[in-house]
Amino acid sequence: AKVTEGLLTYDFDLTPRPLLATEWSVSDDGLRYTFKLREGVKWHDGKPFTSVDVAYSIATIKEVHPRGRNTFLNLTDIQTPDPLTVTLVLSKPAPYLITALAAPETPIVPKHLYEGTKAAENPVNNAPVGT
Repeated sequence: AKVTEGLLTYDFDLTPRPLLATEWSVSDDGLRYTFKLREGVKWHDGKPFTSVDVAYSIATIKEVHPRGRNTFLNLTDIQTPDPLTVTLVLSKPAPYLITALAAPETPIVPKHLYEGTKAAENPVNNAPVGT
């Protein structure tokens, strides 16, 4: 079973619902997606879940996952102004992006356990630490 979660989940009508993100907004020009993260979430190892985990996960998926390269093609920056806020900055609008932020396509993983390793070869993959 999967133990990782995404920023969002979807109901039976495929309407995005909060999960690790409690709310989100998209700028009028479609170039900035800002997410407020759920407070008090911890990884199974007890470390706090923060915006740097989201930034690391999305950047890694963009780099190493074949679908991630396309999904996040227009992503130019990931900003983490505080531990509970993350902003995705795009070079051009990508209306499909919001549908890619659930766990099946964009699982959020703990940066502190993956940083400095090759994600595909990290032993944590065989004993996942989720939220």
